[in-house]
Amino acid sequence: MSRPETHFHLDHLPPIDQFFIDEANNATYPWPSVDYEPGVPITTLDKSGNVKNHGVPISTPACTQQGVSVEGARHTRTSRTISQTSSFIKTKFAQDLQANLGRIKPKYLYNPPRSLYDWHQDLGGHKCCVNFLLTDTPGARTIHKFPTDCRLNFQVDVVEYNLYYPLLFNARIDHCVINMTDQHRYILHIPLFDVSYDVAKEYLVNYTSDSNRYL
Repeated sequence: MSRPETHFHLDHLPPIDQFFIDEANNATYPWPSVDYEPGVPITTLDKSGNVKNHGVPISTPACTQQGVSVEGARHTRTSRTISQTSSFIKTKFAQDLQANLGRIKPKYLYNPPRSLYDWHQDLGGHKCCVNFLLTDTPGARTIHKFPTDCRLNFQVDVVEYNLYYPLLFNARIDHCVINMTDQHRYILHIPLFDVSYDVAKEYLVNYTSDSNRYL
């Protein structure tokens, strides 16, 4: 049985403008709203009512800016990503996406140094997204996994980003992000809420830009 496609490079489109790289780097990123008590194990109940222990939390700042603790409130929404909104919504490319593929909500995703964004699917209402890698972090990896007949063994597919260039990402396959570097990792993330991966790919493969930049 063939595996679904995990991503597709869109290198025929322009690289991201320096403005958005700077905007991502200088943004303030609030952390998720659930404040766990340092030293006290995080526990949840599974579907059978059994207690699952997720380990002991580490004390973290309320917000980060360029990886440095800053004052500020934590997230009030339920998202568990460390993110901030982006002005990319104002570009012609974003407007074309909205006109032809429906709703989008560009934002920056932040992966701190030496961190793991655990296995998940993007369940925020979108099945795919366009991502730009904004930082040169060769020790970071985005990995999709596929089950095998052996429960503890998985096949994996590593997403190889081309720095600054867009990539169509299949968000409904289990994936994780590991930043094994001492650097801060930023992604411009554009979720496509109203179309499937295949529909988005067909449009984007045929999309042409009349400029070598987005601004």
